[in-house]
Amino acid sequence: MPHARPPSLPAIILPECTLLPQCVLPLHIFEARYRAMVADALGSYRLFAVASTRPDACSLNEIENTHKVGCAGFIRACVTNDDGTSNLMLQGAQRIRFTDWEEDAEYPTASVEWIQCDEACIDAETDLTNHLLDAVDDMICDNDDAAIAMLKHLRSVNDGGTVADLVAYHFLGSNQQFLQEVLNETHCVDRLAMVYDTLTSTHSDSQ
Repeated sequence: MPHARPPSLPAIILPECTLLPQCVLPLHIFEARYRAMVADALGSYRLFAVASTRPDACSLNEIENTHKVGCAGFIRACVTNDDGTSNLMLQGAQRIRFTDWEEDAEYPTASVEWIQCDEACIDAETDLTNHLLDAVDDMICDNDDAAIAMLKHLRSVNDGGTVADLVAYHFLGSNQQFLQEVLNETHCVDRLAMVYDTLTSTHSDSQ
């Protein structure tokens, strides 16, 4: 993952699409402004942000419709097609807060604050992480190889906040509003509790 933390980032603005740190978002880039953005990003830090628009947004200005918290992403791989479009894999790097947007830029560009998540109580974080992983184990099927592989990976992650992000993204990702709430939550223990409560209630409702 990149060490650079530039004070401004280009951004792709997407309707109800949330990227979380350490998670991967596949994107097909076809708009001319975003083609230029990706070309510039590949020539520098390979970074751009994902900004999600609010579902209740009513302004004609897309920037005014975006959530204040987004995620910086690192271009892991990119293939440019013959027609100028590209397919890329963007890995979430870190939470950011959009503080200002450039006017008349070729593509959306924002000044950003790189968000450092709050330190957690080690015991509380460990307990909640174990409870969350047990809940994931309870809900996956014995023949779901992808989910089993993900659980194995989750058990190797030594940061509770990252575990919460990965569980939310991979097991609760159909609820984009919830993913934005997870993105907004910078306290590790509170994020773990939020994901655990939602996962267990969702699993209970489906039974």
